[in-house]
Amino acid sequence: MPARVLLSWAWFFLVLLSYYVLKPLRDGLATENQSFGLLYLGTFLTSCVALPLYWRIVAATSRWQLVAGVHQFFVVWLVVSVKNHGCATRSSFGSASSTCTWWPSFGA
Repeated sequence: MPARVLLSWAWFFLVLLSYYVLKPLRDGLATENQSFGLLYLGTFLTSCVALPLYWRIVAATSRWQLVAGVHQFFVVWLVVSVKNHGCATRSSFGSASSTCTWWPSFGA
């Protein structure tokens, strides 16, 4: 198999994997707060604001710059959000004694 086909398959697999990992977390957070409507409204409004900005960036950059920039943005966003919420020092994954207030416990 050509390397591009394997790379494409791996990329698609990782995108789906991240979706199926993050979806239960998102739904768990919304269930905890009983705010499904506000969650979907916020997602819609954020998309309405972010997509035109993204389209302008796509038009102004090359594909390699775009992919690198998007990855860097999300890595920085994840690191900053973890540091701001104090969840980097968790003793065990998903423990009830965790100090994370935004991480769902899922019945723990």
